[in-house]
Amino acid sequence: MSENVVSYGEVLEISKNKNELIIDVREPKELEETGHIPGSINIPLGQLEDVIKNLSDEEFFAKYGRNKPKKEEPVTVHCKIGGRSAKAYALMKNLDYSSVKNYSGGWADWEKNSKK
Repeated sequence: MSENVVSYGEVLEISKNKNELIIDVREPKELEETGHIPGSINIPLGQLEDVIKNLSDEEFFAKYGRNKPKKEEPVTVHCKIGGRSAKAYALMKNLDYSSVKNYSGGWADWEKNSKK
C-alpha cells in the first residue's frame, strides 16, 4: 500500500482521535442511506475546495463542530469505494496539505470490516 493510503485498522484508530480529521466526501443523501464513520465530517467533493479555501477557522468550526485543519495536520478523506476520495486527496495535496491520506476502501470497506 502507498504511504498515503490507509487501511480499515488505521481509520479505526484515527476515528478515535479527536485531533485527526476524517472527511467523508460523499453526498449527504448517501450518508442518510448508509451511515458514516464515527467522528467524520461530511464535505461533499463538489464543495471541498471552496470550504477549505474560503471558510475561516471560525466559520468551519461553526459549520462542522471541528477545527479547520492546518496544512501540516493529518487529514483522511474517504467516499464510498475510492473514486471521489482519490480526487479529494489530489485536491487537498494541490492546496498544500502535506499530511493528507486516502481511505481508498471507503465506506464499503468500513461497513464490511466493522460488522466482523
